[in-house]
Amino acid sequence: MRKLSTRHHLTIIILLLVIGGILRLMLFSGFVLGDDAAYADLASRIIQGSYPPIGTHGVFSCRPLVLYPIAFFISLFGWFEWSFVLIILIASLINIVLVYVGGMLFFNSLAGILSALAYITFPLDAVHATTLTNDILLSTFIWTGGLLFLISFKNYQNKKNLYLSGLSGFITGAAVAVKFNGIIAPALFIGMGLIASWNNLRHGIYKTLCSWLCGWITANGVLCIFLFLLSGNFFAHYFAELRFNLDYNPSGYVASRENLIQFLLMYPRWILTTLREGHQGYTFPPYGYFFLAYILCLPLILLKNFKAIQIPALCALFFLLVMEFAPLKLFPFYVPIHRLPRFLHIAAIPAAITIGISCAVSVKSRVRFMPFIVWIIFSLLIGTSLYWSWNKAYFYKDCALDQRWAWNKIKTIAAKKIITDLELRNYLMFRSGFNPAVPIEYSDKMPVVMAAGSVVIFGGSRRPEMNPYYSLNWVIRRHSKSWQLLGKSPYPLTPWRLSQLEIYRIIDNTETANKQKERFVAEGKNIFKERSVYHEPIMGMKKIAEIDVGNLSSEKEFNYQLTKPTWFGERNFAYKDGSRCTDDGRAYRGREEITITNLFKNRPLLILKRLDPGVRNQEVLVYFRNERIGVWTFNMASRPFEWQESSFIIPEQWITESYGKLEFHFCKSDSDINSFYYWFFQPE
Repeated sequence: MRKLSTRHHLTIIILLLVIGGILRLMLFSGFVLGDDAAYADLASRIIQGSYPPIGTHGVFSCRPLVLYPIAFFISLFGWFEWSFVLIILIASLINIVLVYVGGMLFFNSLAGILSALAYITFPLDAVHATTLTNDILLSTFIWTGGLLFLISFKNYQNKKNLYLSGLSGFITGAAVAVKFNGIIAPALFIGMGLIASWNNLRHGIYKTLCSWLCGWITANGVLCIFLFLLSGNFFAHYFAELRFNLDYNPSGYVASRENLIQFLLMYPRWILTTLREGHQGYTFPPYGYFFLAYILCLPLILLKNFKAIQIPALCALFFLLVMEFAPLKLFPFYVPIHRLPRFLHIAAIPAAITIGISCAVSVKSRVRFMPFIVWIIFSLLIGTSLYWSWNKAYFYKDCALDQRWAWNKIKTIAAKKIITDLELRNYLMFRSGFNPAVPIEYSDKMPVVMAAGSVVIFGGSRRPEMNPYYSLNWVIRRHSKSWQLLGKSPYPLTPWRLSQLEIYRIIDNTETANKQKERFVAEGKNIFKERSVYHEPIMGMKKIAEIDVGNLSSEKEFNYQLTKPTWFGERNFAYKDGSRCTDDGRAYRGREEITITNLFKNRPLLILKRLDPGVRNQEVLVYFRNERIGVWTFNMASRPFEWQESSFIIPEQWITESYGKLEFHFCKSDSDINSFYYWFFQPE
């Protein structure tokens, strides 16, 4: 292929940036991810003139190269979603250039173009480039450093390149100030450098490696000093990551063989598209078929004609394996690190280069029809990536419509205060620059009595990571006739929007809970027919105990314990017979413990549980007296807004004492495990 001039390369890069930029703006998502509120809050403190304190769990505060750019662009342009995510969009565009240059350096300009197109349409980047996904920024630092290292490594005999190597190490080291995952980069770059140059170490190449390492140490030294001045701990970022993940366990990991296998299969299943994101009725593979295409290219490194893919393919494989098996801790048992689809972005740039070079080599093949087949396959990859990018972006964009509509409605409304749920409150605080004109309060459930002059907002869709039933916690039909409707969102119901967002002004707050109850009964609404305090008799069985989850006195009676709680609130659903029940409950991703007494020895124990089936695929491991009994999978036959009761039997051979501790360990769920009421029966 004819060597292109610098002018031609610049023209190609500009065209690729235009294509990538237009696509990302078309798929713009904005303030939609779970961590956004934390980043925005911390950035607001920087804008006000002080860096946020670094506490025991201050993971986000230990990422200055994320917080300072956010604060800079917001202070420059204002509190808008596009200014909030602008640093990530810029990083994504830089990555497009890195992919093109990488493909060109390893093979030729055609490989660079194909690599860049694969990356431009990669769903994880195309959609998340306009969200606050710091993994994209992490990739920018690591692979900018990697590209400079490659250039300096190839020209190690030129002493001027020692400065380039040192700069490469410094940029790669700075990645740790974006996310702690960047700490693993030296193992790749120094390791591969030593392997590739073992026979040339005496000829001066060791100086290149030492220069790189000095740059990396310098960057991390600056970060450690920065953290020490703020917290008194040089390694605050390490301890914050460790304590946050161990104490909060965001993955809900429970040490067991079954859970470990399921946990280790998450990334492979996402890559193979057998596990998807989204909600029931609308799901999508987070990577499209991008990583699957990369895996299909891996065996080609054994072929002589595909020698050019060896380095990028192994770089991507290294990070995939690290993200798969890296331990949070090893003793007394192995705990893998937290998993989210976007964490694999760190491997996307070398994977895209691998795909591009593989296709560029294959189209030169003299095998009949091979070039045609390769073009068809590559076109399918691009087409499917665009399709899944659009599907994911539609979901993200639509999730944000309600919060934007609510902001436009309330920003000019005079009110004593605004009351809503936490998720919507975070967005309203963000748009107000964390300086709202009136107080914005939140609660797990709608307060029974609210001050006159307040504005209450409930319903609608919420961010992608939250189960759509979260916002329904407020939709319990308790608003008074004296409330003034200020607006109702016009957006259609979807799997993630199970009710339309409504805004009310409280005109009169004199209606008490009892008066509400009387009014509902008078209106024929049978929503207070309580079933929480009894259960239909079961023939041949005697009820020996019951626990009302969410009722503190009932929980205390059974020494009820919960680890890794995720939610506490109220639901008001109907049973299949039409009767309604309002019940408090809890949700968790850790372990639920109940101590039960007065058991009949050598008789089976039937456990009946009331739950909200809106959270799909709930499954727990059941333990009794520290012995594993089995897996309890909750049947999801109920319809939305309908209570479900599920049963589990502990065989009589396990009931050897009149008391024992029951444990329900999180196994899997689309979100978490919820519990509202337990009944316990034994044969009479």
